[in-house]
Parts: sequence; C-alpha cells; structure tokens
Amino acid sequence: MMITTVGQDGSIGSSRNRKLQTTTTTTTTTTKCRAKKHKFFFVAILGFALQLFLFFKLFTTADMNLLPGIITSEQFSIGSHTAGLQTIPIPSFDDNYRVLEYLNTKSRLEIGYEGFLDILQRKKPSFDSTPDSNKSDRGRVVVAYSAPTSINATAGKNGMYLKNFHYFLDHAIDCDKHSTVIIATDAVIKEYGSRIMTMNDEHCRNSQYSIEFLERLDKCYDMESITAFLSKYDYFLYVHCSMVGPKTTGKMYWTDIFTSKFSETVKMIGVSINLSFYPHVQSMTFAVDRKGIEIIKKSTAVYDCGVNNNRGMTLEQVMRIVQGDEIGMSRAIMDAGYSIRSLTGALGNPITINKNDIETILRKAQDYFPHAPVIPSSEKNVWDSNAATFVLPWGDDIWNARTIRTIGNEKLPLWSDFVFFKVSRGYLLPEINDEVGYDINTSVEVYENFDLSLSNLHDEPVEDICKKALFNFRDASKLFTIVTGFQHSGTTILAQLIKSAPDVFGGFECGLLRNGTTPADFKNVEPFYDWMVWSTKEDLWGLSRESRDLLVSAKCDAEMYATLRDRSPLFHYSPNQNSYLVDKTPAYLLKLVDVMDRTPGIPVVIAQKNHEALIKTYKKRNFSDQRIEGEMRLRKKPLEAALKKYPDRIHIANTTRWYEDPDEVMEGVFNFLGLEWRSEYLTMAALNAKRVSGSVMSKAFDTKKGTSKEVSSLFA
Repeated sequence: MMITTVGQDGSIGSSRNRKLQTTTTTTTTTTKCRAKKHKFFFVAILGFALQLFLFFKLFTTADMNLLPGIITSEQFSIGSHTAGLQTIPIPSFDDNYRVLEYLNTKSRLEIGYEGFLDILQRKKPSFDSTPDSNKSDRGRVVVAYSAPTSINATAGKNGMYLKNFHYFLDHAIDCDKHSTVIIATDAVIKEYGSRIMTMNDEHCRNSQYSIEFLERLDKCYDMESITAFLSKYDYFLYVHCSMVGPKTTGKMYWTDIFTSKFSETVKMIGVSINLSFYPHVQSMTFAVDRKGIEIIKKSTAVYDCGVNNNRGMTLEQVMRIVQGDEIGMSRAIMDAGYSIRSLTGALGNPITINKNDIETILRKAQDYFPHAPVIPSSEKNVWDSNAATFVLPWGDDIWNARTIRTIGNEKLPLWSDFVFFKVSRGYLLPEINDEVGYDINTSVEVYENFDLSLSNLHDEPVEDICKKALFNFRDASKLFTIVTGFQHSGTTILAQLIKSAPDVFGGFECGLLRNGTTPADFKNVEPFYDWMVWSTKEDLWGLSRESRDLLVSAKCDAEMYATLRDRSPLFHYSPNQNSYLVDKTPAYLLKLVDVMDRTPGIPVVIAQKNHEALIKTYKKRNFSDQRIEGEMRLRKKPLEAALKKYPDRIHIANTTRWYEDPDEVMEGVFNFLGLEWRSEYLTMAALNAKRVSGSVMSKAFDTKKGTSKEVSSLFA
C-alpha cells in the first residue's frame, strides 16, 4: 500500500509495503481565535481547510453557509420575486420574518426552473440533460477522500462521519476506474491501515491505480511539492466525510457522472452551487479537470498561510483560507472565462453559471426594482440586496429542510439525485437511513414524506430555546453582551464601538430586563416597550406590533432575546444576518445583580468615569451636592454587589481615559469580550456600514470632547 507523507520541508516519501509507515503526524489544532464565540466553529473550519491544502494548494472543505455574514435566501428576500412570469407581493419591512422564508419557497415553486433560465436569457439548458456514456472514460481520475479526524464515535458528529467513511470504503473504490487517496490523521491510519492495505493488495495489485493514505501534518502547507503527484491525472474529485455516498442508478459509474459533465466551457463540477456572496461550487464534493486544476493553481485562491498549527492562527488567517478557497476556486474558473456547474439545484435541475451570467442578473435586477438597493454590492459580495432578492430563491444553499422539499418536484428526492448527500445538516432521506443505519438522535430528522402544500412549507421544527439556554444562554438567546454604566459616562459611544466589531449589532437601547422578573413584565416598561416598534432608521428595532407581542409572550428571557434577534429588521441584511445582539441599557446598573442572574454567562461592560469627572458631569447639569451623592450611591451599591457575585463577568471601562488613550481603553474592552480591537473603529465607519440605508449615522469619536455630550450630538 502506498503511504504518501509530506515533511515539514515539503519533501515527499512513499513506500509500497505491507507494514504501515508512520511519521510525525498531526492532530487537528485548536485554533485560537480572538473572537471567543467563534472558537469552536473556526476550529472545525480550519480542520476542513488544512486537509485539502495537503493535496495541492487548492482545496478547502469549509461549508460557507456556516460562516458569519453569508447570505441565504430567507435572509435577503425583502422584495418581489420575478422571472417575467409572476410577481410575489412585497411584504412590509417589519412583517413576521418567517413569512419571508415562505415567500422564497413559494416563488421557487410557482415561477419554476424556466423562470431562472429566463433571467439568464436561456431558452433551453446549456447542459446535457442526461450523462453521455461516450464521455465517461476520457482520462485518468484521482479521488481524494477527507476521512474523519478521530476514531471516537461519541465526539460531535464523528459517529455519523465514521458511518459515511465505512460506506465510502465499501461502495466508492474501484481500482479499474481511479486512484483513491484518503486524507487522514495518524490515529485513523493506524485504525484503518490494515483494511486499506488489504483492499489495495486485492483490488489494485495489477492496476495502474492504487489506494493511498495522505497523512495530515501540523501546518497549512506549501504544497508545491505535491504538484508532480497530480500531474499524471486528468480529473481530481474531492469528497468530505460529511457526505454519504455514492448512490447511483443505471450503468454509469459514480466518477463518470461527474467527469462526463465537463466540456470546453465547464471546468468545475459540484453536487451543489450556492449563489450567495459569489456563485460557487460548494466544496463538500466537487470535481475539476486538468484545465481547472491549472487555473486554480495559478490563482490566489489557495496559498500557504505560513503558520504552524501548534502556533495558532488569527481569525483573519482562518477567514482568508475559507473565503479564498471555496469561493476563490469558483471565481478563478469564471474569471478565466469558463463555467461552473452543479448536479442538482433548488428545483432539482442543474445550475450552470459563468461570469457573464452574473452581469446579466445584476442588470435585470436593476431594471426590475424601482428603488435603490438597501445594501450595496462589495468586494466580498457581488450581489446588492436587490440582485440577491432576485436570484437567490433558485440558487441558495440546498442543504436545508425548506429546499429539500422542492428538489423532488412535489415528492421526496432520491439519494441518487445527489450522488453524495450531506447528512451532517441533520436531515436524512429514509433510503439513506435504511441502508447506512445511523444511530438516530434528537438532532437528526428522517423525512418519510413531505406535505408540499404552501401552507405547510414554513412549518419547520422549532428549537426549544429555553431548554438550550439552561446549558448555553448565549447561543440560545443570541445575546452577546450587555452594556450599562453611570449616567453621562459614555455608554452610547461604548456600545457603538463594540457594535463596530464583526458579528455583533443591535439598536440604540434595549431594556428588555429593565423591570420585573419575566418577559411578560416588559409590556409595562417605558419607553423601551414603545421603542421596539420605532423605525430602524432611528437606530431602533423596527418590530411590527405582532412581533413585539411575541417578546412578552416568550416562555423565558433567552427566548425573548432570540425573538428580538430573529424579528428585528436590523438583522435581516448583510452583514448582520448572523450577528449576535448587544443590549445597551444604562438603567440596568440600578439592578445589575438581577439582570446578570437572568442572563447567565453573558459578559457585562460598564462605562464609568473617575470620581472627579463624574462630579464635574453632574455639576454641569446643575445637580446639587446632595443629589450627586445620592446618584452615585444609588449606582455604586448594586455595582459592588455584582462585582462580589460575578467578578469574572464584569469589565469596567474607564471612559475618562478616552481623552488620553481611547485605543488602550477599548482594547481592554475588546480583549474582555474576546474581540479584536481596531483603531479605525473610532471613525464609526465600520458601524455605519452595518446600518440600514437611510438610518442615522454615528459621528466619529472625538477625543477633544467629553463623553458627557448629549446623545443627539453623537449622530450625524
């Protein structure tokens, strides 16, 4: 059996022996991200990316739909859907948010696949409707399989991944058709080495192809040294262990289903294409031909990050790997004048798209919508909000319950429609579960049938937020932090600077926990209860009255916050769709222990001037000495009690120091919250870029002025 190892110096070693060779190997690193709330997510993303660096400075397996800021159809469907056939009414900005998901599916079903072709100005598909068996044996094929990183079946989704791995070994390897390279850690190689060696000896002894292990090393490698290894292959196919398959019908072998789709214009094939951000083949399973390999290798889609895993990676380095690879590969193909293609799509039909199609979609969206887009396009997101509304119902992520309902054309789709099915999202077709035999738990749903009537399309299982909050209040509630403080000490500026960071946002003030002990008590809290329905353009929450009613009917505090996060239009547009919520309420300081009791684990940042500055602030407002003493005692006593009970959850920001060194003050705040401070946040440009079009804009932080300025002077 061939074991290929890549040394730290880039050298390659191999041996066709019966005894497995071992070298210094890796375990998946725990990536130290500055943003603590993304720590475990990015560890997983990084693990995916590093496996594909092993193969040829090219591939990543990160699922882009999990990244913060990625747009999906349900998050971007404010507006009408059209393909020249029908028009769906535009919901008001503060309508119940779930109706937007419903309208996306409704438009997909009613307008149909032909509507998408109309947008692209195609009268008929530019791809073959059936595989061409004459194209199926045109060159040498190598399949790279990303194996589970551990043999522990109880760790996370690893039990499911191991089942998928076993199925792949039993059904996906044919030494008459292709070579197979299994990317694995030392632990997996030791566990499965004997089985792989036997398979290689029995099936590949007299073949030009082989089964090999590619051992993962502890670095995001410079893979120039492996280029020669790939030079003898005409097609490269990649499969991640979150996918189960292959499953086919007919006589065509599974790799031929992919390779037969290549043409003079199509140079990258995937099970699915996601149009979000920039049209891209989702990298859980994909294929490229020799021309595609050459294009991507010459591009900047994949690079050597130059960091050993045991030294950790910054958030920016991880994001560059993920953003660059999955989207970057497809972008490089299209920039070179070629197309990408999928096996299936939201209506069960393939999608083929090129760079000219992007321009067509942008132009048609501009012609259709009478109003300017709420969110403009950017370097990272080719779509403005109008174009996203226009096209995403046909081409967003398909691996969700809503889209699975439409792929099978009013019936359950077949496993073979996908060849490989992504089971890690928690949805299973019954034929998959029957054949593979997963240990089903509450996080996995097996679809026996679909009720495709439109009235049922948005009735998906609802998570028990209150139960989840008992174990992880932050993830359940989507509450990131609470900002409070002494009067006229800069809580507004403090909250604005925090909200400048990626993946956190919120309105001017919140006040959900101002009085009482239950969500129902919020109805009596003024002015906060009224502010919930004030417009987002006034830096408030923009709820409908019906959505506000859901706040006070919530079963627990976590559900109340999660409902506000879900219903407020502040979070319905990029880049805030996946942001956590910041609750800025100065009055919380008066009952801080109660507030912290109701929000277990949530960090609290307190704005406080020094004693002399506070007295000066109160004197400026003509407070008497007696009143000043009362005001300070009224707030210091609950603060002292909270510090005694929750010392590790409180950070006091000395806002008097803002005048001397705002970077020092804010770096302390951001370090406490697990965020990365950037001096440019002081301009408020990052915060203003997040706001809904037409909203009030925050003025740049001015160290020459005191933080006790009136709130009205903080906005342009």
